Amino acid sequence: MIASTEPHAADSAAVLREAERRRREANVDAAPGEQPLVTALTAAADQFIVQRGELKTIVAGYHWFTDWGRDTMIALPD
Repeated sequence: MIASTEPHAADSAAVLREAERRRREANVDAAPGEQPLVTALTAAADQFIVQRGELKTIVAGYHWFTDWGRDTMIALPD
């Protein structure tokens, strides 16, 4: 199943799925380490990066938060 806010032709599902699989794989390959925890956190963090027009932002959480700076960055160490 593919869910999107953009319209896509049903017959493009296989191509879209493969493109997303490659994107996720490249994201994990770019993780700053090969430890399982690091790669899992890298994959999880990617789910909170969203496109806003031409730019990308980080949402604080789903479904009730948007891209609020304080809530998004609260987990960063001081």
